[in-house]
Amino acid sequence: MRLFKVLFFVLVLSISSYSQSSSSAARRIISGTADPSTCQPTGSNIFYRSDLGILKVCTATNTFTALTSSASTSLQTITINGITAGPTDGLILQNTTPAINGTQQVSPALSFIGQGFQTGTSTSQQVKWAIDNVPLQSAGANPTDYLRFSENVNGGGLVEAFTVTRLSAGQYSFGFLGHNNASNPNFYTNGTFLVVNANAVGNGQLYLNFDNVSGIVDVRSPIAFQKTITTAGTTGAQTISKTTGSVNFAAAATSLVVTNTLVSTTSIILCTVGTNDSTMKSVQCVAAAGSFTIFANAAATAETRVNFLVSN
Repeated sequence: MRLFKVLFFVLVLSISSYSQSSSSAARRIISGTADPSTCQPTGSNIFYRSDLGILKVCTATNTFTALTSSASTSLQTITINGITAGPTDGLILQNTTPAINGTQQVSPALSFIGQGFQTGTSTSQQVKWAIDNVPLQSAGANPTDYLRFSENVNGGGLVEAFTVTRLSAGQYSFGFLGHNNASNPNFYTNGTFLVVNANAVGNGQLYLNFDNVSGIVDVRSPIAFQKTITTAGTTGAQTISKTTGSVNFAAAATSLVVTNTLVSTTSIILCTVGTNDSTMKSVQCVAAAGSFTIFANAAATAETRVNFLVSN
């Protein structure tokens, strides 16, 4: 009788065009392109693996149920050995629904969820980050996509926080707070330079390149430092804790102290006379801890402006 049951089970599988891929005392795995109509569960369990890679298990109702929504509360480890070159899939999150014109199919998200304490309401609140792949329809030969990092707190809607887009071979763009990478990234690489957009509309770009052979940083953009320009009529010692600025010598003055918290005894300070005075033609700047003193070559005939730049 037992032999008859075994032969009958093999016959059913053969007629239905299913092939057994592995077998052991603990489980049986069957593969195919369509679920068997029944599976006759036993203590050994029968698993079915579809051609899309979905694993299903035979239930008490003689049907296969996908193991796609199971939850685990213990450590899960995926080990794939012997990888010597190239990316090899270890875990796949996929959306196989075909895209249509105007409607793209976003990948499932990989989510990281924690719980934080809100002291104002004395409650625990969920905090979440999610990573997914967002396709973009293109008029070219192939669509494009970008990797999206989103976050929310206390169950609110996910907010796009950071994105990564491949522009072309060797060129990538990175964006924060909802910037569209293709047209308005915060910064991107163009193969040679790291390009930083200075504002939300993409104007005023900073180009940076570091030569690891010479150690030279190549900057191909205008640079503006924070500064304070002392207004005309205000003369004498000033407090300006910025990289650059200006002060005014009063008529007959020969020296002036600038208090600046950026300055140390090792600072390099460049000072230039900014007024065409008849006697005061040049200055020297001497650094101290937290300040520097400007010495004129001669007493100023009239109010004279001096500009400075601090380098550390």
